[in-house]
Amino acid sequence: MKPRKIVLDGGSMLIAIETDKFKTEMLTVTMPLPLEQRTSRLCNLLFSTLKRGCRKYPDIASLSRHLDDLYDANIATMVTPTGENISAGFVCECLDSAYVKSGEDLLDGTLETLSEMLFSPLFTAEGIFFENTVEREKRNLCDSIRASDNDPRIHSFQLCRGMMFKGEPYGLRSSGTVEDVMAVSARELTDFHSEYLYSSLPVYIYVGRRDAENVGKLISRHFSSFGGSLTRLNDTIVKSASPTMRSIEEDMRVLQGKLTIGFRSDIGTTDDDVYASIVFNDIFGGSPSSKLFRNVREKMSLCYSCSSSLNFVKGALFVRSGISNENKDKVIGEVLSQFEEIKKGNVSDYELECSKKSIENYYRQVSDSAYGLESFYRTRQLAGIDVSVDEAIEKLREVTREDVVRVANRFGIDTCAFVRGTLSGEDDGEGADYDE
Repeated sequence: MKPRKIVLDGGSMLIAIETDKFKTEMLTVTMPLPLEQRTSRLCNLLFSTLKRGCRKYPDIASLSRHLDDLYDANIATMVTPTGENISAGFVCECLDSAYVKSGEDLLDGTLETLSEMLFSPLFTAEGIFFENTVEREKRNLCDSIRASDNDPRIHSFQLCRGMMFKGEPYGLRSSGTVEDVMAVSARELTDFHSEYLYSSLPVYIYVGRRDAENVGKLISRHFSSFGGSLTRLNDTIVKSASPTMRSIEEDMRVLQGKLTIGFRSDIGTTDDDVYASIVFNDIFGGSPSSKLFRNVREKMSLCYSCSSSLNFVKGALFVRSGISNENKDKVIGEVLSQFEEIKKGNVSDYELECSKKSIENYYRQVSDSAYGLESFYRTRQLAGIDVSVDEAIEKLREVTREDVVRVANRFGIDTCAFVRGTLSGEDDGEGADYDE
């Protein structure tokens, strides 16, 4: 299904995916913003504060009751990085009115609620957010940051990403640091609220049976004053790996070591090899039929888990593995050995076809989910890619073995991060980390 794109009054964009596959309607309301430490931490704080209530629904209880009255409609928040920029905003989902006996327009009611939250938040007499509400949300966000720091798998990835993309916006933590968050005042958050509302051109993505013109009228009714002039977004930085592999290690009180190996390439979203890089990732470690899974995990039993993932916007690939400390060097060596096998052209017809079918099946599943469709098109809109799911599948089908080998040779190992587990089998295991 090819989405319709409509430029609304004021210059904002509506991407409408008209389909009758779902019993719900979904509309995301997001602002594309440059990824900065300030922007990401303030967005997370702002959205959680706005969800505490507004003038019409002054607390969480009354807001929740109202959404329940809209047949359990939902308004969630999102702050999602794409390269050097982020999508920051809200996800509105409600039951399709065709399934409501009264015929009530639930999407209209849900968007009206979001408009109340955005434009009529709870302010003090001085016109700022309540200090106690902001402090509560700061503590909640800090708890989330600490939880990530204490998760060895996430921490290993953060170490790798921070070193690999040092000096680039993508290397920043999307939620900021505890120190950054605790330094935010109610006044600063209030000022950012105004900046957010009127700083850029929002993007709306709709998934449901309603026609695009009807959705556009709803948006104009509830969000006519949302957005401003087009903000200059960051150019995505895509470059080859560092000449020599960089390494970082930290200890953590867990049983298992967590290893993250980062590879970089000069393949950006406009490069002809971008689809071949997706197939390369699947052959390397992106599926149960991959070389890493079959050899490093199954055949050699060197790790508890081993897989790769591709950030195609940054041209970066990450291998993540749960291992015993003593196997670290063996795992790194074998991961690189399997990488070299692909670079030398040792890719069978079976591996190539399995990978292409696996990716095609994944893309088909994207079309079976409103969230999957929204994520697919939002990511590509921010990355400047105009392609449908079906068109992406056709491009993947055209990838050859020669394409995969060429792409493999454009990747290079950049950074290795290892979180070393300090617990032994005799420890009581309190707070220990296990792979399921």
